[in-house]
Amino acid sequence: MEYVKLTHAVLKELKKDGYNILLTKSTVEDEDPEFTPEYKSDLWGFLETLDGEEGSAVIDDLLALKEEDLKGTVLY
Repeated sequence: MEYVKLTHAVLKELKKDGYNILLTKSTVEDEDPEFTPEYKSDLWGFLETLDGEEGSAVIDDLLALKEEDLKGTVLY
């Protein structure tokens, strides 16, 4: 596995592989965040437990963005 540019094609592959969320230790100000894909069976319950220390992005939400608005890399 290696970090690759975040694109719709990569997101679709991750979703097909069963992942539903990307997690990061990067901050919102980070121009090139590094994400790690994960699967959470209770995605919305998991999101409610986050305390702001760990960043996250739901793959379906990212797929709704324009390609040019995606930034960062993902472990793939």
